[in-house]
Amino acid sequence: MEQKPQELSKEESEQLAEYHNFVKESAVDGTYFKDALDWYMFRYVSPLCDRTIMIFVAIVAAISLFFLIQIINGLFPLVEKVPIVIHSKDQSRYVPFIKSLRDPKNKSLTVDDVIAKYLLSIYVNDRESYDFRRSEVEDVNRKFNRIKNASSFNEYKNFQLFMSKDNATSPLNEFGHNIFRTVEVQSVTFIENKQDYYLTLKNFFASRLPSEAEVRFVIAIHNFDEENNEKIEKANYLAKVKFNFSGADRNAKIGVMNFAVNSYKLYKVK
Repeated sequence: MEQKPQELSKEESEQLAEYHNFVKESAVDGTYFKDALDWYMFRYVSPLCDRTIMIFVAIVAAISLFFLIQIINGLFPLVEKVPIVIHSKDQSRYVPFIKSLRDPKNKSLTVDDVIAKYLLSIYVNDRESYDFRRSEVEDVNRKFNRIKNASSFNEYKNFQLFMSKDNATSPLNEFGHNIFRTVEVQSVTFIENKQDYYLTLKNFFASRLPSEAEVRFVIAIHNFDEENNEKIEKANYLAKVKFNFSGADRNAKIGVMNFAVNSYKLYKVK
């Protein structure tokens, strides 16, 4: 409860009079209004200004932090993984499938005869065809390995001499050129020695496997000019082959069949 002036003690009255004199003097010299304005600025204006400055600083800091994060993300990863396009084989084309080797119309051939004819066809195709347009040594090595695996030592030496670059007709002379050769086997005929009747009769009862054959095929040379126009030249050939074939083991589920060409003679047929 506020006290009236007459109720104040002497000491309090003196302090009140001193305060009134201070206010009176402050109003006269103008310090009262200056202090009131400073108090108003400190009480209401200054917090608003400080708040505005803090908000501005916070926005600048947030923007700076955003750009800093973007710069750091741009520096990583230190090792960049670049996708590289490579050649890949279509695995769906290499799914194992069963192929009938014997003609249903010709049931007189035995299983060993059919397999021997198939192996001879593959051998002639591997030996006479080539495609070195990609200029890859791997294609040459693959051809040599296939012939080596299916030839005797002496016949493989003959093949190496034929493939030598010193030979003018060697396919290696077409290495890297826009030319390739394909083979179409037309027939495989076994040769029997009919002059020796004793040997023929012995082979009949012993069920001896054939060891000589004549393979007739067509060679097609595909040549391309500078304008990439294809020119095909075809020729008929006859290969007389002597070989060893152990036959197929019908009891074995897996294994390797012994097949080797001992002699290979090539003739051009008109």
